[in-house]
Amino acid sequence: MQKEFNFHKNYVGEEKYREAFFQFTPKVLYGADFRLWHRLGFWESSYVPYSFFKNGIMVSNASVCEMRIIFNGEEYDAVQLATVGTLSEYQKRGLSRKLIERIFDDYQFKASFFFLFGNESVADFYPKFGFRRVEESCFFWKNPNPFLVKKSSYDFRILNSDSKEDRNLFRRIASSSLPITKRFGALRYGFILSFYWIYAYTDHFYYFPKKDAILVIRREGNVLWIYDILCEVPFSVSEFLDDWNLEGLEEIRFGFGADRLDLPDREIGTFPLQSDSPLFVKDIPSALKSPFLFPMLART
Repeated sequence: MQKEFNFHKNYVGEEKYREAFFQFTPKVLYGADFRLWHRLGFWESSYVPYSFFKNGIMVSNASVCEMRIIFNGEEYDAVQLATVGTLSEYQKRGLSRKLIERIFDDYQFKASFFFLFGNESVADFYPKFGFRRVEESCFFWKNPNPFLVKKSSYDFRILNSDSKEDRNLFRRIASSSLPITKRFGALRYGFILSFYWIYAYTDHFYYFPKKDAILVIRREGNVLWIYDILCEVPFSVSEFLDDWNLEGLEEIRFGFGADRLDLPDREIGTFPLQSDSPLFVKDIPSALKSPFLFPMLART
């Protein structure tokens, strides 16, 4: 690499590089600001940025998310690529390519496979590294009685990321939660999930004390999304749906593969997932069993 660029990685403890990272991400990632995520203690060692700098300014980045992945029922160490971007004035110089090649060199014997979620503008870029695009499916359940009014017996409260007590509770459950799907899922991805809690679904992380479970739930019109379920023991979705007030809701959609739900297979429908950031995989150990959906809140 030309001498005009300096390379640094894994610098969470180095303030000048970390601050350069904070200034870089909003410029290339649609305004994303990682400061609060770091201040609340969610930047863990599993998130490793690889970056080029010029005169103290970050100009290009590609990050590693070290993950424990469930793939067709087996556990693997894998890497999800994240936060890939280059300042516009430094594009077309091969900087992203150089960073990704460094990642491959560092993880070729550590990771069983690599994957990422990239937008359509890079659909031709990642196949050059051996990635291929894979289609996912969305899973749903039709509410048989959308006019029924029920009073739920579940006690719950909405978690607040500003609360240290709630953050500790979140970390405890996220670190020991069962995988929500075994076709293509993940373990211990709280460092990614926390980003959604802080920035996207602030008021949608529900804690159920009697179950010691966290559900990420959001209503959109006549659809209820259950984006994630965090629990150390199997959580009965059928029991939850029988109890929860579903008045006015025609459909329940799941932000993960439904292969572990305790609902009859005949009641679960699927349709092709339409996403602005499709899935790309490299070196996966075997064919994915369709239909599947990698957890929406475990992706970057």
